[in-house]
Amino acid sequence: MRSSKFLLILFVFCFSNCASFQNYLSNRALDFKDILTLGGEVNTYGGSAWFWCFGGGAQIGQDGEGYGMRNGYVGYYRTGGYRKYGNLKMGNSFFLMNSQEHIPEAYKTTRSMKKKYTHANFLFLLPANLQGRWRNNAYNNYSRNPNNYYNNYEYINPSITMPMLCNAPANIELSFGLGIGGRVGINFSEVFDFLLGFTTFDLMDDDELEKVEEGEEE
Repeated sequence: MRSSKFLLILFVFCFSNCASFQNYLSNRALDFKDILTLGGEVNTYGGSAWFWCFGGGAQIGQDGEGYGMRNGYVGYYRTGGYRKYGNLKMGNSFFLMNSQEHIPEAYKTTRSMKKKYTHANFLFLLPANLQGRWRNNAYNNYSRNPNNYYNNYEYINPSITMPMLCNAPANIELSFGLGIGGRVGINFSEVFDFLLGFTTFDLMDDDELEKVEEGEEE
């Protein structure tokens, strides 16, 4: 009897708020997709193991490219090379200093770019302050601006572009490659986001808003 009442309430809710309910289901599906990491990669050499911001190994991944599921993104991504910390390109790990980077490339939606992260540590356990010592691949705090011929470089504020310590999700991730390799992992931040999402609480702030048709009253 109770189950029948629940189904009836759910049925009425679905048809009275059809668009909202579909958006709710879409976000739960996206949250579920965010949990696992599974990708094939090229241009990575060596291996690394990470839990959140702790870990590293012996790996060169500054030019790594992959395709698969990683940190809530499905498609083509890069594993490093976008930023440098001193002389260390992000994506490389050498025991003493380790780094990790995730850069979505195939499609750059608001949701996918929220999943981008860069972090580094010393001796596997001590997070590095990336704001304290940061530089672009070519010029310190400057980035090439192709839209301006006369002013070809624009200033970038490190406090905006780089995290203070760690901006990675609470995940476990393992990767290995010898030119060709792979990456597997599980994202515990996204597990909690998926479960709490059923209560409409958005832990990772990645739920997509309901689309309003043009001319439709709010």
